[in-house]
Amino acid sequence: MVARTALDPEKVEAYRKRLSSTGGQPAAIPVMYVHGTADHGYRPPFTLEEVALRTTLPAFTVQEMLDRNGIPTNAPATTRLIPGSTNLTEVVVQLYQGTEAFVQATVINGGHNWPGPTTRGNPPVATHFDATEAIVEFWRTHAGLP
Repeated sequence: MVARTALDPEKVEAYRKRLSSTGGQPAAIPVMYVHGTADHGYRPPFTLEEVALRTTLPAFTVQEMLDRNGIPTNAPATTRLIPGSTNLTEVVVQLYQGTEAFVQATVINGGHNWPGPTTRGNPPVATHFDATEAIVEFWRTHAGLP
């Protein structure tokens, strides 16, 4: 089970080359990915220009995890807006089912903080979504954590 940051395309390509040289393929694994729109990867470094969504690190990460877990790109996700997500900061959680589960939680309009009820930092903070608790619950549900 992995809870991680965005994947680096160059590292993924190097990993795939090493693995394919042995005849291997990346294994499906349960993954929960928490990312915010304030995080680097939604915009090019040091600019304020928007970029095409498909070129962002979050889009690359989502596509990689869908592929790795045998989930078609057009597969429907179970999507929910976390209660309390109104006005300023919203959290959307999407669950995709495949060989293994993949969850993407996106914090929209939050500051660059870990989402949770005890987080203090540059506002706004998504205090209504406890990312740590969500990850532990994901491990229990999809990876056998007691």
